Amino acid sequence: MEAKCYLSAREAAKRLGISTPGFYRFVKQGLLPAPSKLGKASRWRVDELDRAMSQLKQGGARHD
Repeated sequence: MEAKCYLSAREAAKRLGISTPGFYRFVKQGLLPAPSKLGKASRWRVDELDRAMSQLKQGGARHD
């Protein structure tokens, strides 16, 4: 089975182990990357989320 490249906010929050409102809060604060628009839907790239979480664990680079 092929891995998903893009996740919804709910899927991304679950992957990161946080609530969906918490996920949106981290995006708004610049701690997580902004979404890509696929049609009308907002989706987050898995590789960008993983990179952001690694940076946060190492000391907190921001995604402005």
